[in-house]
Amino acid sequence: MNRRDFLRLSAGTTLLPIGTAAWAASAEGGPKRLIVIFLRGAVDGLNVVVPYAERTYYEVRPTIAIGAPGTDSGALPLDGRFGLHPALAALLPLWSDRNLAFIHAAGSPDATRSHFDAQLFIENGTPGDSTTRDGWMNRLLAALPDPHGPTDAVSVGPTLPQILRGSLPVANLPLGPEAARPMALDLARETRRADDGAPPPSGFPLEAARLARLIRRDRNIRLAFASLGGWDTHVNQGKGKGQLANRLQPLGEGLAALAKGLGKDWDDTAVTVISEFGRTVHENGNAGTDHGHGNVVWVLGGGVRGGRVYGDWPGLAKAQLYQGRDLAVTTDYRAIFATILERHLGLGDRELTQIFPGLPPARSNLGEMLAA
Repeated sequence: MNRRDFLRLSAGTTLLPIGTAAWAASAEGGPKRLIVIFLRGAVDGLNVVVPYAERTYYEVRPTIAIGAPGTDSGALPLDGRFGLHPALAALLPLWSDRNLAFIHAAGSPDATRSHFDAQLFIENGTPGDSTTRDGWMNRLLAALPDPHGPTDAVSVGPTLPQILRGSLPVANLPLGPEAARPMALDLARETRRADDGAPPPSGFPLEAARLARLIRRDRNIRLAFASLGGWDTHVNQGKGKGQLANRLQPLGEGLAALAKGLGKDWDDTAVTVISEFGRTVHENGNAGTDHGHGNVVWVLGGGVRGGRVYGDWPGLAKAQLYQGRDLAVTTDYRAIFATILERHLGLGDRELTQIFPGLPPARSNLGEMLAA
């Protein structure tokens, strides 16, 4: 990329470096924005939004289940059926302000338990089809009502995330020194593969505050994406405290810092947190969990009708599990994003089907999640 092209990056749509694995896209034409946080490695959604009202949850997780609200290191009460992992206490004010919602039993309809394939399908927006070359956020950029030039996008890092690859040209600039060291975990080799180069969440509070400052300086930023690793908890997952808690705490603090740092721009921002799949309902023999299916998707923002757990909860009884072992997927993740793109970014059916080919019908209550 030559100097002249680089100077032109302030116009049109621009991907800006936020951290070691984060990008922001700037486009003229309105303040509404979407931020996607990808938890690579498959976070255990059942210990994030805890179904403490189900006895089965405690029967099949004798050493890692989060206690009911009111117990030592127990879940934080949400709605009488579900509780929040205690390490996410920083998010309770957002829940109380109805700026935070969850969609449980959500995810990809594809059955794969491969980190590589599942992450690809979340990012390309075509579950089960690995031939899709571009990512759905790149298609979203193309659908936004703004002109796009040949050098309107830039990212910093060794590779551009699949979710942002596509017809819009993106200039890659070299990375500086790593902002975070890899975590020392059991099964470290598999964990590194599951993370796909994403940094641990320990540095996320600073990264989120930096993103908030950038958005406040340039309110034309429309899209941002960040990846965080360290969620493949096969061994010693922990419960209210421990390995998973140590990952969740900086994630929650970072999201709270983002909301605070955005100030009035928080009202125009939708933030989603998603992982490639969930984890097994039963804990394994190593006090951890293995690759599963259904999970929980988080949605935050000033326009979110939160304080509610959305979705169709299938239950944890043996007959209700996917393939007899996993939380079932009752809400396709594409329906969640399509709802956000429609109600928050103002896209129509034509654009939605271009971004998510074969888009399934949205669940009826998802439309209640965001103010029009």
